[in-house]
Parts: sequence; C-alpha cells; structure tokens
Amino acid sequence: MENVDITDKVKNFIKFGLAGLLILSGAIGYGMFQHYHAEKILQIENAKVTSNIISIHALTNGKIKELPFNDGDEVKAGDVIARIEVSVTEEEIKKLQQAVDAAKKNYESLKLGQHVKTPVRRTKPAASTPAPKSSSKNTASVATLEERAKRLEELYEMGAVSKGELDKAKQDLAKAKSSSAPSTSAPTQSQTVEIDFVDSIQPTPPAILQNAENALKEAELALNVAVEQSKQTEITAPVDGVVYYPFLADEEIKSGDIIAKIGDDKNVWIEAEVSEEIFNQISLGKKVSYTIDGKNLSGTVTEKISSQPEPEKVEEVIAETPDAEKNSEQNSDAEKNSPPPEQEKSEPIAEENKSEVAEEIPAEPEKFVLKVSIPAERDFDLKLLSETTLKISI
Repeated sequence: MENVDITDKVKNFIKFGLAGLLILSGAIGYGMFQHYHAEKILQIENAKVTSNIISIHALTNGKIKELPFNDGDEVKAGDVIARIEVSVTEEEIKKLQQAVDAAKKNYESLKLGQHVKTPVRRTKPAASTPAPKSSSKNTASVATLEERAKRLEELYEMGAVSKGELDKAKQDLAKAKSSSAPSTSAPTQSQTVEIDFVDSIQPTPPAILQNAENALKEAELALNVAVEQSKQTEITAPVDGVVYYPFLADEEIKSGDIIAKIGDDKNVWIEAEVSEEIFNQISLGKKVSYTIDGKNLSGTVTEKISSQPEPEKVEEVIAETPDAEKNSEQNSDAEKNSPPPEQEKSEPIAEENKSEVAEEIPAEPEKFVLKVSIPAERDFDLKLLSETTLKISI
C-alpha cells in the first residue's frame, strides 16, 4: 500500500484557513460595530412654520361677508382684511335707545323726590240739633189766663171780686208765661273724625335712587355696545405681515372668534411638540434637516421649551340675600344657645363642606416644544403654518 503525504495539504489549509477565519471575524466585528454605532434618524412630524403671530378677534356676532386677501398674502397696517355683516339691526338699537330714555326719565324724576300720599286726621262738625220749641197748647193757655186776669181786674175795680181772687189769677198767668217761654239754650252740635290723604313730595331713599342710576348705566352700556357692534363692518390689519384666515366667506362668527391671524414672515422658525423622552435626548444646537415646499433645508435646535400650568381652584361663592342673612343670624343665635356638637360628628361635615367650596381642576399635561431655526437667506417665500417633518440624527 502506498503511503500518501498530506503534510503540505494540512499546512496550506492551516495557512489559508486561519487567514480566512481572521478575515471573517474582522468582517463580523466591523459589522457589529457599525450596527451599534451607526446614527439613527429620528423623524418628528407635524412641525409647523411659525412666527410672532397676532390674532384678530371679532367684536360682534355676524357673518363673514368678504375676505379681500388670500392665505399667505402680505398686508399693510390699515388694510381691510375682512368685512362683516353684523347681526345688530337698527330696530334693536332703536329699542335700546328707548330703554335708555325711559331709565333716564325715571332717574331724573326720582332725583326730584317721590310723590307720597300722607294720611291727615281731620275733625268736622256734624249737623246741629235745634232747641225745643214751645207747644201751641201752652200758648193758648197763656192767652186764656191773660184774658181772665184782665176781666177780674175790671171786676175788682167795680168791687165785684176780692183782691185775693185777682192776685191768684195774676199768679196763674205768671206761671203759664214762665213755662211757655222759648228755650234760650244753643242748638247742640256733635263732631266727626275723618282721614284724608294729602299728596306730598319726599326725598327718594338712597337705595332706590342708586338702583335707578345703575339701571340707567346698564341701559347706556347696552346701547353703546350695540352701536359699536353695528360699526364693526370692516376689520383692518393692525400691523404689517402675512394674513391667514381660519374662516371662509359666508361663515357665521361669534363675538370673540379669531377671524384672522397676521404673522411676521421676516422672522420665522419651526416649532414641534415632542414627547418628554425625545425632548431629553435632543440637545441645543443639534442639527436638523427638513423639507418645505420641496426645498431641502437645515437648521439647528435654538430653544427647548417645557411648560406645565399650575392647577387652578374654583371657589364657589354663595351670594346671601337679606332673608338668608336673617336666617343666618337666627341660626347663629341658636348655635350660641345650643350645646356644642360632638367632635366626631363635626369633622365629616367640615370635610364635606370643604369639598363643595373648592374644587381642583386637573392641570393640563406638560408640553415639550422644540424650536428650530430657518435659514435667513432663501430664494423662496415661506408660508406661515406650513407643516413639515424634522429629521434629527441621534
């Protein structure tokens, strides 16, 4: 059997195998190095081009009649940027004027005083009662006695009767005259008491006068607001800049709505809201690339803004009426006279009242915003509020 020498083959295998193994190991190591040390590209969407933007609010309800400019157009201070068809009519202003006139007339009248009917006690004499009259019967008796006394006197002179008979006749006549004489007493009168109401002017109480003055001021304010609203048919730009409209023509608006925004396109930047994790990963000065209107641009992170508003508390204020104050005083007196309640029962009530008086509104979540610069030298116009995607190597 022939012996085969494989020494040379083994040597070649070892020689080239080891070299290949080293090359393979190096390639794997380099690949792993590149994998773990390669830069990752972070993309942040919904970033917007912004600037110092002024919001213009509507001062009245109405409808947008005309928008003379398009979004992104440059405007000058004083340019009419919107025309509004207001909802305040001439009839409404006329009614408000009538309310002012009535309130003013009432106030001026109260300043002069109030007409008040004052009760006055008056005493009036009643019908008088006439004195009693002498009767016809007494008058006839006197005449008869006079005639008898006269006849007896003639008979006495003739000696036909005695002096005693004559004197008796005269006495009877005197008595008859005394009883038949008319009464000299005045007629009796009675008195009656009546209550009359007399018109008088008294000073108006200060509280009533103050209420009338407040009513006049409120009526005047309502009229002035309506008149000003009726004039808000043209909205002008307060500054130079680029105009943007959140509404369209013929849309209804309410007082306080933002009908236009004007921004300074000479000083612009990009803002992007990010998560707290990304916010902490990116440092100031980090290079950022993005595309706007098909133009590839780059800038740097110039500012990092984090904001978290403090929670607000809403306190419930209870307005007390005079009856409520009276009841409160009565309850206070009752509490003074009553024995103090047990401590264990008062604590839950206090906690319940406390929860009703103050209610904490949950705070808004914290916001994290990145501001990115835009090259000052550019050969195209930027449109404010344009959206882009930021690309950052991390």
